[in-house]
Amino acid sequence: MLVAALARQFLDHDAEPGAPRTGERYRFVIVQDAVTGETRGAVDEVSDTAVAEAACDAEVIDMRPGPTQGHSRRIVAPVLRRKLLHRAGWRCEVPGCRCLQWLDVHHLCARFDGGGNEVENLVVLCSGHHRAVHAGGLALECGADCRLTVTHRNGDSQRGPPRGRP
Repeated sequence: MLVAALARQFLDHDAEPGAPRTGERYRFVIVQDAVTGETRGAVDEVSDTAVAEAACDAEVIDMRPGPTQGHSRRIVAPVLRRKLLHRAGWRCEVPGCRCLQWLDVHHLCARFDGGGNEVENLVVLCSGHHRAVHAGGLALECGADCRLTVTHRNGDSQRGPPRGRP
C-alpha cells in the first residue's frame, strides 16, 4: 500500500489537490520516420499494440522542426475525459471489471479508421483490458441499445448495462 501511495503521489504531482486523476497513465516518446512510416521508441522498438494504445489516449508532443515544435495536444480533451469517467462510474466499463485505476479512453472505431471523439465512440477501459483489445484478445461493440458487448478470444461474450450520456 505504501508503494501504491508513493506512486500516486508521484503521478499526481502536477494535479490540483483533491482533483480526480484524469490524465494519461504514462507518457513515452514514439518517433515515426517520415519516409518509411516506421515507429520506434526513443530508446527501444515500440510494439504495434503500444502504438495503438497511445493513439487512443495520449498527449502528443510535436517534435518536428518548425513553428509548432514542442507544442502538445491531447487526443481526448481533459473535459471530455472527465465526462467519460463520470459516465463509467470512474471504473473500467468491461462488465464485471472492478478496476478503478490506470484507466484509459479507447476508441471503438479507431481514429485511423475514421472514428472520432464522439461520446458514443469512446469507452473507458483499465490498462489490462485496453491492452487485451489492442492485442486481439478482446473485441468490443456498442449496440443500438447502448450496451457494451465484450467478446473474448474464446468466443465467450458479456453484455454490460446501458451506457448513458456523460
